[in-house]
Amino acid sequence: MLSVLCRLGADAVLRTTPGGQRVASLSLAYSIGYGENKQTQWIDGSLWGNRAEKLVPHLTKG
Repeated sequence: MLSVLCRLGADAVLRTTPGGQRVASLSLAYSIGYGENKQTQWIDGSLWGNRAEKLVPHLTKG
C-alpha cells in the first residue's frame, strides 16, 4: 500500500451549487524526489454534501 503525506495549500472553501448541493474545494501539495531533485506536485480536490460541511472547519492551512 502506498501512503502519501499531503499538505493543504490554502483553507478549504465551502460553496453551494445552483442545484443546492454543498461542495468544498481543496488544494493539496505533496513532495516527490529527494535532495536537489525534490519537487512539489499539486492536486485540486473536492468534497461533496454532508462530508464537506463537517470537514471544512477542520481543513485549514497550517
